[in-house]
Amino acid sequence: MEYTFTAETRPPLSCGKAKYLVILIHGIGSSANEIIDLSMDWAPTLNKAEFFAPEIPWQDQGNSLPGGANGSAIRNEFLADLTGHLHDYLDSIIEEKHLTNLQVALVGFGEGASLAISTGIGRETPLGAVVAVGRGLKEFPEPRGQGGNQTPVLLALGAIGIETTNGGWGDTKRWLQGLGMEVDELQAPGDYFGLDDQGVIKVAEYLRARLVKTDLDSCD
Repeated sequence: MEYTFTAETRPPLSCGKAKYLVILIHGIGSSANEIIDLSMDWAPTLNKAEFFAPEIPWQDQGNSLPGGANGSAIRNEFLADLTGHLHDYLDSIIEEKHLTNLQVALVGFGEGASLAISTGIGRETPLGAVVAVGRGLKEFPEPRGQGGNQTPVLLALGAIGIETTNGGWGDTKRWLQGLGMEVDELQAPGDYFGLDDQGVIKVAEYLRARLVKTDLDSCD
């Protein structure tokens, strides 16, 4: 299926020209217009970031899927399709902004966490960071190519998304580490996009530590 992502955007607080990009990926029941509000919380910490929130067509997956292997296959096929289109979307805005993969972070919430992870591990070169906020992955996405590229990943346990049988991110962490990824964890469940106040602050600090380099911290 073909998708053309429309996106809500917020420009950098300073410099005018973005030094890094933060892509916010909403889950089922949310929207780009809603999730872009996080930019107001994170912009003071990431004042040279441009924020993008693409509208993800989760409704195209269907509201009722069969259980067992058939339902799993449909979900995986849908996620793989979305992932391919998100790769194309990232390529276009990275080229437009004259930046690199290392100057880009993906932050996924709920079902968007799976999309952020599957896209991050499939890039040919590492991204600056991937943050996944939710209760864990129900199924592991199939990596594109070899999978694993040294992108740092933060798994944030949040009160958003589907319940998982493993009770958190433990299995996902071990799976990502098996792909050679650097993985950190954060426990901060709350009611603001799945995070509490400290969680919102700590994710912003994590993104700043991964994205902001000395040579990018000026307006030149």
